[in-house]
Amino acid sequence: GMAELLAGVKIQLKDGSQVDAGDYLKGKMVGLYFSASWCPPCRAFTPKLKFRRLDTDGDEQITFTEFILGDHHYIERQSAAFHKLDEDGDGVVSRGEYDAYYKRIDDERRRNDMERERFFEGLKSSYPIGK
Repeated sequence: GMAELLAGVKIQLKDGSQVDAGDYLKGKMVGLYFSASWCPPCRAFTPKLKFRRLDTDGDEQITFTEFILGDHHYIERQSAAFHKLDEDGDGVVSRGEYDAYYKRIDDERRRNDMERERFFEGLKSSYPIGK
């Protein structure tokens, strides 16, 4: 079953703790939900499922805290973004760190654009079309 398939895989519970999926799921029924953005029934059901996930105390209402803390993926993305900006690791992003980060991003984007241009120019000269 699912417990055997996921043995040794760590999963994160709602409280943030990490457990072995095989141990945690042993003897439990597991449902997998797959959705597609082009599927009308999926588009109708997914918000209901998300509400249930966010309503951690089951009282049929979502508090601000439940809403903010319920989106772990968003929190993880924002945390990763913050730590990229906080170069010296002091827990504060200075204006200099902020500007330096985005300058590096812009410089990298320009380098990639130039490399792409050189690549296609090289193709054009190596394989002339219409001659």
